[in-house]
Amino acid sequence: MYNKYIETDEKKEQRKERDRNRRKNRTNIRVEQGKKPLEEIVNRPTTDNQGETLIDGERNPPVPRSYSILHINREQLKSTLAVIDRILEVENDFDNPNEKRSIITLTNGNNTLTFKIMLEQVFFAQAPLNIDRMLQGLKVRTVQEEAMFLSAVGEIVERNDEVCMVVFAEEDLNINGKSIFAYLSNVG
Repeated sequence: MYNKYIETDEKKEQRKERDRNRRKNRTNIRVEQGKKPLEEIVNRPTTDNQGETLIDGERNPPVPRSYSILHINREQLKSTLAVIDRILEVENDFDNPNEKRSIITLTNGNNTLTFKIMLEQVFFAQAPLNIDRMLQGLKVRTVQEEAMFLSAVGEIVERNDEVCMVVFAEEDLNINGKSIFAYLSNVG
């Protein structure tokens, strides 16, 4: 997602042409002549624990991507979405170990709109023990005015009359195309 976000117009056209050629030359392996197509159950992407579980070996459905926070609205509430944009600030609340919270604020290219990524108790329960230090390091990097792009997959929710995203797992967060740990390890 990050590589597509930063690619030049020339590289984008080359990638699109390559994809078009690949689609033209592809044969349809799902439907064979003389056989009836199999019925497929369509799962909707969700981060909810109550969501349908897939049979082993099945792929999860793709998550819609938004390459800018400009396109996120209230119609997408309770849906899973992938988003990427520039990190504006990081707020950490680690005072109470049982109620850790972190808010990462994203902004679009010209700083006219902000969008909050919420990391709540569920995120911290599943994350590595040193995630607190990683998020503190991320906060230090944003204070130093370093340009970082965060890509995240999470559920769109409404908190305090504001549309935001809740991320449930560390692997659903990437900074400049790398995990938080890999990014902070390579930077400093």
